[in-house]
Amino acid sequence: MKIYLIGMPLSGKSTIGKRLAEELRFQFIDLDIYVEKTYEINIDDMLKNGHEDLFRALETDALKEILNMTDVVVATGGGIVLSDENYDFMDGLTIFLDVKIQELKKREKTAKKRPLLDNEDALSKTYRERIELYYSFADIIITETNIDEIINEIIDTLYEEGFLWKL
Repeated sequence: MKIYLIGMPLSGKSTIGKRLAEELRFQFIDLDIYVEKTYEINIDDMLKNGHEDLFRALETDALKEILNMTDVVVATGGGIVLSDENYDFMDGLTIFLDVKIQELKKREKTAKKRPLLDNEDALSKTYRERIELYYSFADIIITETNIDEIINEIIDTLYEEGFLWKL
């Protein structure tokens, strides 16, 4: 089974993904890190230098490369939903971490600066551009913001939907 976490930058995909993978005893892949290591690139540098299209193509290639993996939680990049093609390569359960813009703005104040969020309105603009795409990609939508409650809600949902079973 593959679980893909999608959502806005700062929604907690990597943090939640690591914890979820530990709980399920699955492998964890942060797709951004996978892309950087596999293709020996620096995503921030690519984006700062106007190579977002190349990065998005590498991101899609990375999705293709992990198709044969099983028992893995994948934290995708926030822009994974920008390509309809990516939907076809996400051959598992897709969970949207639906964090509202007000919470994202709070997190942005203390987070590492991101190249695509380099001005005051960028986060809101990105949110408006992507929110419907996240909903269209999602199999499950999680609106909780507490990490422990998110993990519990995901695991409970996996049991309820028959993706996991208790021994």
